[in-house]
Amino acid sequence: MKLTTALILLLCMHVSASVSSQTISFTGKEVAIEKVFEAIEKQTGFSIAANASLVRACKPVTIEAKNEPLEKFLERLLAGEGLQFSIRNKTIVISRKPVLYSEELTLIGSPSGPPAPSAIQGKVTDAKGAPLAGVSILIRGTSKGTSTAADGNFSIRAEAGDILMISSIGFLQQMIKLNADHIAGTLPLIIRLAASESKLDEMVVMAYGSTTRRFSVSNSGSIKANDIANQPVSNPMLALQGRIPGLQITQSTGLNNGGVKVTIQGTSVIDLNTKNDPLIVIDGIPYASNLMFNWGNILGYSGTETRAGSSGSPLSFINPMDIERIDVLKDADATAIYGSRAAHGAILITTKKGKSGKMVVDVNMRAGISFFSSQAKLLNTKQYLEVRKEAFSNFGLTPSADPSSSEYAVDLMVWDTTRYTNWQKELLGKPVSYMSSQVSISGGNNNINYRVSATYDQQNSPFKSAYGYDNDKKIATLIALNSTSDNKRFRTGVSIMYMYDMNRLPNSDPTNQAVNLSPNAPALYNADGSLNWGLNKAGAATFYNPLAGRYTMYSNNTANLVSNFEMGYDLVKGLTLSGRIGFNNLQSDDYMFNSSLSAYPERRKSLVLLAYKGNYNIRNLVLEPLLTYKGNLWKGTVEAMAGFNYQRENRVGTNIRGDGFKDDQSLWDMSQAKTTSLITNVNEYRYNAGFGKLNYLLLNTYMLNLAIRRDASSRFGPENRYHDFWSAGAG
Repeated sequence: MKLTTALILLLCMHVSASVSSQTISFTGKEVAIEKVFEAIEKQTGFSIAANASLVRACKPVTIEAKNEPLEKFLERLLAGEGLQFSIRNKTIVISRKPVLYSEELTLIGSPSGPPAPSAIQGKVTDAKGAPLAGVSILIRGTSKGTSTAADGNFSIRAEAGDILMISSIGFLQQMIKLNADHIAGTLPLIIRLAASESKLDEMVVMAYGSTTRRFSVSNSGSIKANDIANQPVSNPMLALQGRIPGLQITQSTGLNNGGVKVTIQGTSVIDLNTKNDPLIVIDGIPYASNLMFNWGNILGYSGTETRAGSSGSPLSFINPMDIERIDVLKDADATAIYGSRAAHGAILITTKKGKSGKMVVDVNMRAGISFFSSQAKLLNTKQYLEVRKEAFSNFGLTPSADPSSSEYAVDLMVWDTTRYTNWQKELLGKPVSYMSSQVSISGGNNNINYRVSATYDQQNSPFKSAYGYDNDKKIATLIALNSTSDNKRFRTGVSIMYMYDMNRLPNSDPTNQAVNLSPNAPALYNADGSLNWGLNKAGAATFYNPLAGRYTMYSNNTANLVSNFEMGYDLVKGLTLSGRIGFNNLQSDDYMFNSSLSAYPERRKSLVLLAYKGNYNIRNLVLEPLLTYKGNLWKGTVEAMAGFNYQRENRVGTNIRGDGFKDDQSLWDMSQAKTTSLITNVNEYRYNAGFGKLNYLLLNTYMLNLAIRRDASSRFGPENRYHDFWSAGAG
């Protein structure tokens, strides 16, 4: 019967018992072997995996046993079927016994046929070199096959050019084409199979630890380094867009360093003015989710869908190329251990670390262009003017060419009614270039590993400036160093991330005008190259020229330092005392003005020139000692943790407004202002918490998670300084 690769995989509840302790009691006469397999699974808790064709080929069996050891019972059961078994990870793998072909004798005088295929020998191991039993070996396109013995060895008759298909449950299939050296035995046939990782066995980062999806009862999602690196984004939050169910990411603007609104599983507050941002954690240290008030309105706002925060995004100053993975925690089981700060979810960012092995130098360079990919479908001039006329008619009004009239309709009565301009294409259709490059060095040994990277990134703005202020440049570095003592009991780790960002933009966004400006509005330039304002007979502008925004300016310089030091010591087997110190310093300054050339011509003589300057600092210190225990309890494993958290955040901001500059040139220097006004904003946030959690896994199947935290925050009311948060999860 032709073998197939279809597998019957019979799964049931796992139990925590050794093979030698398993016994079978069974009585059956002329029963299908599948019935015997079902009884074995029911009595032992083991799973049985077998090739479908092997099971179908088995004859009905008559067998009786009472408290017979499992292995002896299996030997008797399979003895007459030419089958063998192996037990791996509580799975009984049934396979065909290796077939050793004997050489056929050619009788003297008998006609000689083609030479018989040679019997080749081989061995199959896992990635670490351990032999694998019960691995299926098939010659592609034929029914010839065998399987490996307990020591991983096999023998099969084959010819040069044959392709062996090697497969086993839990491993990636491999195909090998045989050559003459294999047939002659001069080239050893050692086959290493790589493990196939199930989605259930993927790592999931939790608060203060990690697990796998198989043993997680919380609601979370994640993306990894490759997914992040493959997207040309400057803010790591944008890499999450559309990839995590229940996570809503919205850009406030398409500009670099622009605001990003982050909402996890919708709004969860009644008062929409209440802070409802998710908690941001980088390598275990909380990170600011909003910047201080600043003059960068052009950047749009962060915050959430229901509550705007400040302009810009603090995560624009974290290099996406230095991130290993981002995990989003959505429910109470996942976030309760973080207390009140994670009431609206948590986003955990893990940065890249060094890996043991030879030094690896990685160079990554990319460049490209971005452009306005889709346009709103708008009316052409004829359609637009018809709608405008209908609107006047519906209200019984008559369009007027008089600017002082309440019925003034410049598009109907003054401008050329045959003119048409696609303003979306005109104002937003220019391609924008970007480039990014990174060099990283990593390596290490059993005791120490390191990673050092340097990144340069430049993205041009889609809005051009008359002053050349139309790009964003970033310089970033990451240093990560981890060490372990010879006895593996003492561990230390330090990581330092630094970024310096220089953002230069016009302080004007023509996007609204690209959509709302009448299609028959005048041309942007006069014949002499100057800006066209569509002046009427009185010398007044009939529309605001979108390109006047080129004569405005916004600049921002930001330096961001994120550092983390960790240390741990195994007091006794399973019991670890560790601690973490984190420090973050985000220093920023900005400057903004609108020159007289950005104003309507008729208003320039009486215009009061203004400039704005700001200086901001966010400083955050976190101390966190932890005591963790991992061990066995009854028929399961237990993980327990207790810890204390101290956090102190200081925010200091200074905003200056300058009035009465004599001309446009003097706007670049705040000291040239006739008068200045100063506003200082100082805020201190203090937070303490004690917390603990307990995870218990019974029989490698049943899970129970408990977490509790007591928060003390300066943001709580005087009568409610302390609050308790807890959660329980089971599965």
